[in-house]
Amino acid sequence: MSRRIVQQQENRRFTLLSAAITTAVALTATTSVKGLDGMKGLGLLGSFSFATSGASGDAWVQSSFDSGVNWIDIAQFNYSGSSGLKFVALTHSNLTQYTPTSGTLADNTSQNGVLGDELRVQYVTVGTFVGGALTIYGVAKA
Repeated sequence: MSRRIVQQQENRRFTLLSAAITTAVALTATTSVKGLDGMKGLGLLGSFSFATSGASGDAWVQSSFDSGVNWIDIAQFNYSGSSGLKFVALTHSNLTQYTPTSGTLADNTSQNGVLGDELRVQYVTVGTFVGGALTIYGVAKA
C-alpha cells in the first residue's frame, strides 16, 4: 500500500504600508516584510482615501533578492486628485533580462516575474490631505 503525502502551504497575508497622510510626505521607505522565500504569486491591494484632496500620492512596491541591499520596483500605484482602490496580481514567471529600477516605475504599471524574498514600499505625497490614509496589503501565494 502506498501512502500519499500532501503538503499544504498557506498563503501569507500582510500589511506593507499603513500610514495616516495629512501633509506632504517626502520619499519614505517602509520596513520590509521578510521570509517570503518560495513566493509563486503576489496580490497587492492599494488604497488611498481622504476627505479633502491634496495633490497626489505615489507608492512603489519593491522586491529584494539580496537582503535589502538593492530594491526593484514591481508595482506602482498613483493617486491623483481623488481617493482610489487599486489591485495588481503578479507571478514568478519567466522573464527576459530586465534592468531594475527603484522609485521610477511608470504610474499604475507593474513588472511581472520579479518576486524576491523581501518586499517594501517607497511612497511620496504632494499637498495637504484631510483625513488621509494610504494602505497597501499583500497576499503572497505559496
